[in-house]
Amino acid sequence: FGHDFYVFACILQSVMMKSSDSNPSSMGPPKYTRSVTVTAGDEPITITVRYGADKKGDEIEEVKELGEGETHTFEEKFQDKGSWKIIRRVLSIKGQVERMARYSRRLPKNDCTGVHKTLPYTVKDGKFSMKLRN
Repeated sequence: FGHDFYVFACILQSVMMKSSDSNPSSMGPPKYTRSVTVTAGDEPITITVRYGADKKGDEIEEVKELGEGETHTFEEKFQDKGSWKIIRRVLSIKGQVERMARYSRRLPKNDCTGVHKTLPYTVKDGKFSMKLRN
């Protein structure tokens, strides 16, 4: 029962998350990350990570202020469905530097080649870039 239920839950999660994508007609493997790690560049920055949900309006955000050169991992989040849970995919990352009135935004799904546990980013001059992975 345990393994079959886990497989069923993964498939169900994939179908539910796919139906909430902006382009539901594009079929293919899911592309998302479960968490992100952000490293601040040469100045302090406020980072906001938005996590998805199976229903519009149930998304959650986590905000963290990073000092110059600091790194923070925005951990995996789950949505409780009673007797089971689904992973919340990271929908967006927003960064705002104090000296700049506007903010920078990154959509991690554009950097995904499948399902990722964590994607690493750096922020310099208010702009996000992918860190090279080892």
